[in-house]
Formats: sequence, structure tokens, C-alpha cells
Amino acid sequence: YSLSDTLVVGRFLGKEALAAVGASSALIVLISSIIIGLTMGSSVLFAEYHASKNHASLSKAISTATIFISLFSLVISLILIAFLPAFLTLFQVPLEAFPLAKKYLYIVLSGLFFLSLYNIASAILRSIGDSRTPLIFLIIATVINVAFDFIFVIFTPLGVVGPALSTLLAQIFSALPLMFYTLRKL
Repeated sequence: YSLSDTLVVGRFLGKEALAAVGASSALIVLISSIIIGLTMGSSVLFAEYHASKNHASLSKAISTATIFISLFSLVISLILIAFLPAFLTLFQVPLEAFPLAKKYLYIVLSGLFFLSLYNIASAILRSIGDSRTPLIFLIIATVINVAFDFIFVIFTPLGVVGPALSTLLAQIFSALPLMFYTLRKL
């Protein structure tokens, strides 16, 4: 999502907006990597229980991982949002990009919960042998993100808030349907 946000912002909103979104991507990649690592680690356990047909342990592992990773993402979101200026300073965001980076990140960080849900559902599906469905949902979400990037930047005067909202919407449109699909499949 950050790549399409960066491309659209750089093309249509100017260098300060590009600096804000580009500098924000380091923080987003760091947090996303932690969430992906947690879900990938969980998927090993899911796959083991699924292969051994231990449905009770699989169910317990899925619920425990879902609760832990969801709460982790919510707590991290709150911490990052509460101390965002300090994190922007730590990541050496240029001062002229600071206000725009804050606007962008407040919205994107509020969607970490949905990023977690998508990755949990993907991990569950991959662990039971379905790697295609999460990819399809990700492709659809990426198309949604790119489309809304253009709509929110070109046709509305939202500035960097537009790409942030498109990222949030794409995360919601990938996470919730995939989680419902996953729950029905189990």
C-alpha cells in the first residue's frame, strides 16, 4: 500500500507530501514486519495441529494467536499514535514533512488492527493448504487502494489524508471479508 501511496503522492501532491509519506513507510514496514512475523510463527503451529488432525488444539491455537496479535496491534497503534512526534523524530523525518507525516500516520496506524486480522486469516488459510485465497484478497485490496489513491488525491482536496484513507479502506476490505471466509472454512 505504501508504494502506491508514495507514487500517487509524489506525482500529484508535491515534494513535502512525498517526503512525509516516504518517511512514514519505514515505521509502517517495521510494525508490519513484526505483525507478519507473529502470524507466520503462529501458522507453523496451526499447520502442525491441522496435519495431525488435532482440531481442539488447532482451535485453541487460532483463538490464542488471534487474541494476542489483535491486542498487540491495538496496543502498538495506541502507543505509536500517542507518541508519534517522538517516533517521527527517531526515524529522522524532515521537519518540513512532520505535519503531513503525522496526518498520514494517524490514519494508517489506526488500521493496524485490520492489517493483523488479514495476516491472521492468511496464516490460518496457508496452514491448512490454501495460499491462493489470501492472495486473491490481497490483489483486490491493492486494486482498491490504488483506485482510492487516485480518487482521493485527484478528485478530492484531502492531501496526504487521501492516500492514508485509501490504505485504511483497503486494509478493511481485505481483512474483514477474508476473516469471515476463514471462519466459515474452518
